[in-house]
Amino acid sequence: MVLNNLKDAQRDLENLERFVGSEFQSYGDLAKAPLNKVIVGNGFTKEKIYEDSCKMSFKYVIQPNIELPFNWHNCLEIATTNKGLLQEVVSGEVVEVGKAVNIKKGNVHSLKNIGTTELLVTATLFKDLK
Repeated sequence: MVLNNLKDAQRDLENLERFVGSEFQSYGDLAKAPLNKVIVGNGFTKEKIYEDSCKMSFKYVIQPNIELPFNWHNCLEIATTNKGLLQEVVSGEVVEVGKAVNIKKGNVHSLKNIGTTELLVTATLFKDLK
């Protein structure tokens, strides 16, 4: 029992460290990104490819063994694997081609290419409609 509590506490501490070191990216701020402008990061590119009044989509091309910075949003995000093998780092969920991972509003997350070829992911964020 004590060992389980220690493992739970260690997991909670790791999640807290990720949260503290993560970047908040609001739906409103992401909406300001121009369409079809490629942003180059360290081992990945990001491009807003679609936007309407309810949602927006970004295309990521991620090189092997590259992990995106931890971040979180005030909206739901669905990341779909189009090519390669994706892992959502916090949950450990592995997402194959044609499958998606749902990242709930407020959840700290990071996407990683765990395959041997480039990873193509579409991340769609949904505006809260109230």
